[in-house]
Amino acid sequence: MTLRTLVIASLASPLLVLANPCDSLVADFQAGIIGTTVTFTPDVIDNTWSYQWDFGDGTGDWTPTTSHTYPGASVFQACLKVWTWDPLAQDTCFATSCQTIDLTAGDPCAQLQAGFFANAGPGFAQFSNATTGTGLSNSWVWDFGDGSTSNDPQPFHAYPQPGAYTVCLTAISILQQPGGGVITCVDSTCAPVNVWAGGGCDSTYAATFSTQITGSTVAFFGSTNLPTIGWTWDHGDGTSGGGQSTQHVYPGPGAYYACLTAWYWEPLAQDTCWATQCQWISIASTASCDSLFVADFDWTGVGTAIAVQNTTLANGPVLSVSWDFGDGATATGGSAAHTYAGPGTYTVCMTVVGLDPWAQDSCTVVLCENVLVGGLAISAAGLDPTPVLMPQPFTDRLVVSGLSGGALSVELVDGTGRTVLRGTGRAGSGLELDTSGLAPGAYAVLITVDGLVVRSRAVKAWR
Repeated sequence: MTLRTLVIASLASPLLVLANPCDSLVADFQAGIIGTTVTFTPDVIDNTWSYQWDFGDGTGDWTPTTSHTYPGASVFQACLKVWTWDPLAQDTCFATSCQTIDLTAGDPCAQLQAGFFANAGPGFAQFSNATTGTGLSNSWVWDFGDGSTSNDPQPFHAYPQPGAYTVCLTAISILQQPGGGVITCVDSTCAPVNVWAGGGCDSTYAATFSTQITGSTVAFFGSTNLPTIGWTWDHGDGTSGGGQSTQHVYPGPGAYYACLTAWYWEPLAQDTCWATQCQWISIASTASCDSLFVADFDWTGVGTAIAVQNTTLANGPVLSVSWDFGDGATATGGSAAHTYAGPGTYTVCMTVVGLDPWAQDSCTVVLCENVLVGGLAISAAGLDPTPVLMPQPFTDRLVVSGLSGGALSVELVDGTGRTVLRGTGRAGSGLELDTSGLAPGAYAVLITVDGLVVRSRAVKAWR
């Protein structure tokens, strides 16, 4: 018997697996520093890759290995970007790596950084030294860009004409070395400075301000269109303040004319330049409407004829005045005249209608007086000497003085005609009234000395 062996051969082709070029793509690099020159070398150099360097100072390179000299000893961030073509994805793949390049290490003068600020005005500039990293002893060299120099730390310079100037500061500092010894370091910086026209006050100089009103407290915020060195405020109530922004509490409701005055020094003209703005400030009333008006009138009689004159103390516009002469006759207007049918005592009433300018509400106050008709009569003819009421306006007390005679009586009457306070004494000694319980507002004051009556007025201040 013959044995046969069957051999089967595979005719299949071997499987070829391609590597992905993106798998090995890296952008890591090494940086060799000598002074301010740095040599950059990628960890992997592949001729199928593309390389792009960003040195961190606005410059770059496209070669795999490169070197670069930096403008000074400082700290920079250098980055390398590499890319290649991925044939499987039919796309470009990228890799990026960055490093901090510190060129200050080993440079004992790297800490010295010259710097300054310039505040330019009309024909001048004030320079503020902002140099950092100074040492034991320092000196300065300023070049103002117009041929002038200075060694002052914070110089002021007047320019011959307006324009743009390049100003440079060179800082020279002696630094102490670690472990002993000193070294002299130098650093410079330059910046443009724009100087505008000088030689006189700028005609465009203007001041303005805004306000924020909360009750009787007003916050003021001033501004000008040119650099300003001084600010003053007139609050319109006899007080003043300073500063670009300020706050003021007004004594009570009313309209106050507040003004801001600002100024700057013009060095070429050796003069101060001013700007002023004013505006009305309205403080709303928190008192009752009627308390803003205290009705009062004077009258004079001859025979059976009388003349009346409105003398109302008003903290707002008076809309109308009307009269009732007590015998059925009436009249309107601030003054009027009337002839009675015969002598006697008549009750004359005056009605005043006013407007509260803050609440925009009408107020009506009425005052009536008994008038003796027949012969010669004068109301509130006056006392000699004239009484003195102080302080004006008053707060917690009111003093009536300056009188001579015997018995003295003083009454305070509010806007409704109601007597709210009464006091008695001797005319020669004067009289002090405790007014702490009265509401702020205006009052008529009736002063009687030995039967002779005079009418005056007083106002209690708002706090």
